[in-house]
Formats: sequence, structure tokens, C-alpha cells
Amino acid sequence: SPATPPVARLQNPRAVRSRKRPGTSGVEISPRHCPKVLGYRNYGTSVFYDAGVNRIVSNANQLKSVYASLSDVSNRTTSLSIAGTSGTSSKQLRLDEEIQDLKKKVATQATEIVELKEGTKDKEQKIIALEVNQKELLAKIDLRHLLDRVGDPARALLLDDRGLKELFDENETCLAYVVSIDLRRSTELMLKAREPKRFAEFISSLALSLRGVILEHFGVFDKFTGDGILAYFPEFFAGASSGLLAIESAKRCHQVFDQHYREHRHCFTSVLQSTGLGIGVDYGEVSIVHMKGELTVVGTPVVYACRLGGANGGTTLVNQQAYEELLGRFSEYLDFEERSIEFKHEGPMLAYAVRRNEKTAKISSPAWLLEQDDVSLKSDELPADLQKSPTSNPSPEDGAEKY
Repeated sequence: SPATPPVARLQNPRAVRSRKRPGTSGVEISPRHCPKVLGYRNYGTSVFYDAGVNRIVSNANQLKSVYASLSDVSNRTTSLSIAGTSGTSSKQLRLDEEIQDLKKKVATQATEIVELKEGTKDKEQKIIALEVNQKELLAKIDLRHLLDRVGDPARALLLDDRGLKELFDENETCLAYVVSIDLRRSTELMLKAREPKRFAEFISSLALSLRGVILEHFGVFDKFTGDGILAYFPEFFAGASSGLLAIESAKRCHQVFDQHYREHRHCFTSVLQSTGLGIGVDYGEVSIVHMKGELTVVGTPVVYACRLGGANGGTTLVNQQAYEELLGRFSEYLDFEERSIEFKHEGPMLAYAVRRNEKTAKISSPAWLLEQDDVSLKSDELPADLQKSPTSNPSPEDGAEKY
């Protein structure tokens, strides 16, 4: 499950470096000088405090409440992953039980081995048995982590057949579109919340909705970042239409945020109109690695997708490599516009704002599905066949023609 953000805390508020802001009597505190005050994210902009460090302490306490409330996001995300069919749910629960049993067994074997004398045949046999069980345990844990990051069709297949898991194992280094989604002006939104609990509910439910969009479009959910999510669309998993699916999911995420924010206006004392999702997309070779006991994606495309996530709210920006791939494969369905964005330590960089046009596109089902049917995807609608059963072949009566 995604890593839980650490609780923000301020050990010595008077030790925080400050400086006068020209033309004012207040104090300006830079995030890099007080990372523990602003939580685990560096929001990249200085925050101005008219009341000095007393205001900082107040904000730190508010952030502490918010992150404490957000601590259940990981558990809620995991619970969604087993809320599919009863068969899938029971198999996943059985897998959890097997993991717990193996953990106990490995711990018991390790204790017994320590108590045995060196060089005895019995100890050597127990060491071999322990290594076998450890290998089995790690394989099951890997599978469990993967189940939390893919949609229902892939989850069902992973539980029934290890062929898809082997596909992930064989493609630890692969070509993928990386999508970084960031809630712009999240700090200001948090400070405008009527209660920390309300903001926590707003951001956690938003993250779960965005996760659902990614999974519906055959993406892989990587992590919840505190005020957004990171996901990727490997070509071996999302298929030949992975790039178009990534852009389509980005568009849908913008729509989800607009609706979600409108429905949660009651959570805020005033409603910012300049907020929204900044979405960055890059393409290239990435590696799926184990980090702190979980699977995550690393690579240059991840770095630049996250930087492009600093786009203005409501904008999707793609980097040069992603632009070239999308232009070569899906130019008929996408419109591009050159933009300039400031990258830290790099200066102004060229990026491309991308929008989905109104033309209907043909989306091919990923090859790992048992039935490889083509589904139509219209730019202004989220296809019901992708949401429910990508393996089905909808009839005209079900609305297949209108896509």
C-alpha cells in the first residue's frame, strides 16, 4: 500500500531561519528552511507569515492533524482493491492468510536454527527449508503488492494464473508512460479548510477517485504522494494504446477533480478558483523496483513527469520524448501546444500542453486479456466497457456505436 506521510512537527520554531520581505514588516519563511513544518513535501514556494513563528506553529499543528487523518488512506486504498467480485475477494483474503502463516513459520524456523549447534546435519536441513519458505513468502508478498496496483481484470487474472505476474517479472525494465498528478495550491486549500478533518476527507477521497480512473484505463497505480498520485502505463501491460490511455486518463482526472471540488465546497471557508490538477506525462525506459518492501517505478521519465506536474491547474503537459511518441502514434486524436515551464536547477524548458480532440479512437485491449476485443473510446466520455469488463464485446444496443 502507498507510504503514509510522516506527521509534520516543529522541534524548535525559534531556530527556523527567517528573513525580512522587502517592503513589509512581516517574516518570510522558506520551505527548505523548515521542511518539518510544511510536512514531507517541499511545496516549492515561500510562505509569508505576518504573525511570525506563532503562525508557523499553528500551521504545523494543523498539518499534523491533517496528516494524522490521512493515515488511513493506504488502508482505504487496499480495501478498494478487494471490493470486486466475491471470488476475487475470497482469493485475495486467502492470500493474506497464507502470507501471515508463512511469516510465523519463517520466524519459528529462524528461532530454531539459532538454538541448534553449528555444523549439525539437522541445522543444515532447517536452513535449506527456511530459504525455501523465505522465497515463497517474498513471491507472495510481491504478488500482494501488485494486486493493490492494478484493476479488477488484471487482479482476477493474477489470482487465477501466474502468467501475468511472470510478465511483470520479465519486464522489470520496460518502456512506459509515466503520469504524475499534483493538486496545485494544496497548501492554500488546506489552510482554507474549515476543519483539518474535512480537508483530509477531501484529499483522501480525491486520491481514491483518481486511482480508480488510472486502473480503469489499464494503468498501474504507484503511490499516493500526499497531494496527488503517481502512476504509469507500461506498454507490455497497457498495450499498444498505452499512450492514448494515459492522456485519456489525464483528461478524465481533470473532470473528476472539477466535480469533486464542486461537491466539497462546503469543506472550505472560501473557494479558490485557481486550483486544479497539474498533470505531467513523460515516456521512456523505467525500472520497477523493490523499495522499503514495496514495488515502485523509478527512472528519468518519473523525474520529468513529476516536474511537469507543476503545470497550472487544469493543464496536462508532456515532455519531449512523450510528445514524439504521441505525435507519431496518435496525432489524429490529440492536439498539442508549445509551453514553457521552469524546472528547478535547469531553467525554462519546453513542454507541450496536450488535449484530446473529438475524434473517436479505437482502443485495443491489452494482449494479456483472455479475449482481445477492440473497444471504442470517445474523447468526451469514459467508456463503460473499460470500467466494468474490458474483455466483453458490447453490442450496439449497449451503446458501442456512440463511442
